Amino acid sequence: MRLLLILTAIAVQLCVTWGATKPRVVCYWANWGSMTPEQIDPTLCTHIHYAFHVMDDKHNTIVDSKGSPQPDLYNRLLALKQKNPELQVVVSVGGWGQPDIKFSRVVNSPELRKGFIANTIAYIQKYKFDGLDIDWEYPVCWTGNCTAGPKSDRENYGVFVKEIRAAFEKLTPRLTISAAVVAGAGIADKAYDYKAIGEYVI
Repeated sequence: MRLLLILTAIAVQLCVTWGATKPRVVCYWANWGSMTPEQIDPTLCTHIHYAFHVMDDKHNTIVDSKGSPQPDLYNRLLALKQKNPELQVVVSVGGWGQPDIKFSRVVNSPELRKGFIANTIAYIQKYKFDGLDIDWEYPVCWTGNCTAGPKSDRENYGVFVKEIRAAFEKLTPRLTISAAVVAGAGIADKAYDYKAIGEYVI
């Protein structure tokens, strides 16, 4: 049987999540392919990440990469919870090739961070997602070039993640925050505040 999701990877994350030890099986469902939400076997995943949304710098929030919200698609993904009540459906923002400058402007401005978090929470709650996944490739090392972005991306991306987590903790139900990160140390050491990422995601 085909393992769900169009042109996607399935990431198995073995981590401690708020005291839980159950492995996380994170599946990305891409909105540009041919597989429909109804073709997904939701029992294979603990989380389905809807890929992708993009940064909407005009309104300082996220927007579906199709250019406008897609509530029908969202509802069809959420309907998978009928088969797996523990399933979480998460909106993923970013992806390879998205303009790094949009992320960088937000994370390096306390005012933009605050507005982005408030606006994005409103979007997530309106469409009944369970959390936010950030797929910025990559802080400082824009599209893999570690001379392209400001060094301040690294520290302030950590602050950004910390502030999102703090805001999500105040909500009922609490939203989750995760991040797709690069594995290679050549980029990762320059891009990420490991302590912040390790402490505040999920």
